[in-house]
Amino acid sequence: MQTAAGCRRPRTEREITLAPVPEASREARRFVRHHLPALGFPNKVDDATLIAVELVTNAVRHAPDGPIWLSLRLAGGRALMEVQDCSPELPVFREPGHMAESGRGLHVVKELSAAFDWTPVDGGKVVWSILK
Repeated sequence: MQTAAGCRRPRTEREITLAPVPEASREARRFVRHHLPALGFPNKVDDATLIAVELVTNAVRHAPDGPIWLSLRLAGGRALMEVQDCSPELPVFREPGHMAESGRGLHVVKELSAAFDWTPVDGGKVVWSILK
């Protein structure tokens, strides 16, 4: 799949395409709650939902010019979540101040994941999490 922004994304079985709008987080939550149990991980829904919301919110904020893709699949018997956007800017861990209202999302994702990283792709990046 190619978008107007030049991003490319091979389609996966359990995937949703989201517009970069605030409502995308709500759609991501619904998608994870529906598909993760079907992959055999009903006990991971709460953590996975939080991870999805954090990653999709970051994509909405930092990649507003193209679609966002959220996918779930099995990888080595574990649940793998991927969020791809059309911004080549890679995520940056920040140390938020005590009263800061943002800057903690990637730290939360890291703590809830068995593994977590990002990979540049043609026209953007994929941020991925393997659930604990």
